Amino acid sequence: MRKGEPGKVRTWSIIVLVVSVMGLITGAGFFIGAILGLVGGILGLTWKSPAQPATQPTAQTSAPQEQ
Repeated sequence: MRKGEPGKVRTWSIIVLVVSVMGLITGAGFFIGAILGLVGGILGLTWKSPAQPATQPTAQTSAPQEQ
């Protein structure tokens, strides 16, 4: 998965949440793993992709003038 693809991040976050909830219900695995999965899934759902910085035209600076 490439960095910053919001569709894939949302999809995998939902998958992690579902599996973590199933693990809590069935008692599979460690309790802390399910809690960490829930936290990670929620963080993935609330994640916003970073905005692309606007490119500003660079001002040309003149060389310092000698006196």
